[in-house]
Amino acid sequence: MTFLLFTTVLLFSHLISGDVVDIYQREFLALRDRLHAAEQESLKRSKELNVVLDEIKRAISEKQALRDINRTWSSLSDETKLKLWNITNKNVLHLPTIFHHLPHLLSKENSLQPAIHLGQGRTGVSIVMGIPSVKREVHSYLTDTLNSLISELNQQEKEDSVIVVMIAETDPQYTTGVAENIKSLFPSEIHSGLLEVISPSPHFYPDFSRLRESFGDPKERVRSSQFKICLLCSYTFPSLLQLEDDIVAKPNYLSTMKNFALQQPSEEWMILEFSQLGFIGKMFKSLDLSLIVEFILMFYKDKPIDWLLDHILWVKVCNPEKDAVS
Repeated sequence: MTFLLFTTVLLFSHLISGDVVDIYQREFLALRDRLHAAEQESLKRSKELNVVLDEIKRAISEKQALRDINRTWSSLSDETKLKLWNITNKNVLHLPTIFHHLPHLLSKENSLQPAIHLGQGRTGVSIVMGIPSVKREVHSYLTDTLNSLISELNQQEKEDSVIVVMIAETDPQYTTGVAENIKSLFPSEIHSGLLEVISPSPHFYPDFSRLRESFGDPKERVRSSQFKICLLCSYTFPSLLQLEDDIVAKPNYLSTMKNFALQQPSEEWMILEFSQLGFIGKMFKSLDLSLIVEFILMFYKDKPIDWLLDHILWVKVCNPEKDAVS
């Protein structure tokens, strides 16, 4: 009896333990299925998130590209914008550009890139003093002129102006020598941004041998006018003061000129003259530079630049028809 009862208990315990194992096994399998399903769902969500992330990256990239395009377009010159416009719009009216007046510029890609450019590219100043310089047979007064101009500037004027020397020659040995000499004599002025030195590409100039002499002027004088055109095209600030490389500055010269400009009864002035000699001591507003440059480009073959300035003043400022009526 006792043996039978013990055997029955063992059998019952075995059955119970077997059922528990089956239950745990089923739960384990169910858990494994749920984990597998969760893993699959996670992979699906991960792929969806990657798609969304790629879309966000693409949108950011497109926005940056558009910003870069707008920035690049804004930095282009009006001539380049017009050239691109003419290329992409074949059926529109093609307006004249610098390439119409100087078609040789199209033959070389770097014709409008300076061969030499020293300086910091300072911006935000109120005036630029431009000094074109050519090779002289006997003695160059360029460094004397720079010493004179810089020594008569106070600290505030030095921070609110730029002096641009344009070496208007094509001989690379000469232009490099002049630039290095200025760099060694005025290192702090170049480092601070007060002084810049540029030299145009030798491909900028047309074939002067084909130019005719006008009013007894030699072709070199015509070439000199080209130098000033290049300077006017390169730097456009609120005011441009055109000087020469053989002058002596008077004390307080810059403040005197600026005060004179500010005291004008009207802001519609086009040119202020501080010298009666040719192109020396002429102050221009940046708003008028493009018009002046285009006018000079149209007629530089026909008359000296100082004559052309008289003509444009006669057209823009003088009113002989009103005088005749009155």
